Amino acid sequence: MSRLLVGALGLVLVAAFVVLGLAVDDRAPRIDVVVAELAGGLPGVVRAAAAPVSLVLSPGLAWLGLFLLAVAALRALRGGRPRLAGLLVRAGVLLGSCWGLVMLTRYGFQRTRPISFPVWAYPSGHTTATTAVAVTAVVLTAWLARRWLRVAVLLAGLAVVVVAVSRVVLGMHWPTDVVGATLGVVGVGLLAATALGLLPVGQTQSGQSRSGQPQSVPSGTGRVESGGDRSGQAEPRPGQPPRR
Repeated sequence: MSRLLVGALGLVLVAAFVVLGLAVDDRAPRIDVVVAELAGGLPGVVRAAAAPVSLVLSPGLAWLGLFLLAVAALRALRGGRPRLAGLLVRAGVLLGSCWGLVMLTRYGFQRTRPISFPVWAYPSGHTTATTAVAVTAVVLTAWLARRWLRVAVLLAGLAVVVVAVSRVVLGMHWPTDVVGATLGVVGVGLLAATALGLLPVGQTQSGQSRSGQPQSVPSGTGRVESGGDRSGQAEPRPGQPPRR
């Protein structure tokens, strides 16, 4: 997928996030009310299980992610791996952008929660933080451990779904709060990752591979550096007879 398509998809998701937020800012649509009533009728054991989920997959997870990325980048820099350090720094900017920019929109939408709570509802803070960490983790996996990408996507998606459901089950958010948070973070994440050169994953603008090393020329292609013999053979040294 090209940078243009990735950016376009990001814009579509951000637009959907904004439209949804404007549509539900002053009222709860019927689907919100129905799902909230169903969640309220679940057994107590389900609500008890949702509480620790919200405790672990919380905004603190995003702070922890930023801290770990900063430490890892510093260690990579001290270890003589500046390209890896740069990648980790960009990942930190991606995480901060996804999380911070989407959370700031709360003050614009100012949607009330289904229960009395002195914090705006849209978008869900827990879902925003968890999705931001999930997006960053998937992008880093694509760069550093591509063979584990499917596993990373599966675990990231599972974490987002679990925390979103837990917030609705606990009655802290309307369903559209968690859906909007997911749309907003993924959209901003795609735009930010494209701007940072993290997506699409592959060759960077400087002609380097994902590992940060120059792309090698396959043997047998006959391509050599400019100024060399275009036949694919090295020029003879002074005093040596040319090869036949």
